[in-house]
Amino acid sequence: ALAAALKAYVTSETQQALQTARECCGGHGYAAVSRLGQLREDHDVFTTFEGDNTVLRQQAALHLLRVYEQNLENHGFLSGAAARVRDA
Repeated sequence: ALAAALKAYVTSETQQALQTARECCGGHGYAAVSRLGQLREDHDVFTTFEGDNTVLRQQAALHLLRVYEQNLENHGFLSGAAARVRDA
């Protein structure tokens, strides 16, 4: 789950950084000599390795919800009504 969350975060930040760099360069950002276009194309492939970022974020969220549920159960924070809803 940590790897999924980290990959989703890093690829999102990298994509934003590449876009910002391209915009800062103006028209030169589209020139082949800047290599920003090639970096962007390569990054698009890396983003889809091992799943789309949406799926990876869902995996991380599911893990966090499971940990949260375990903490609630272990420390007795679930009230009787909440426990009945959970067990239904």
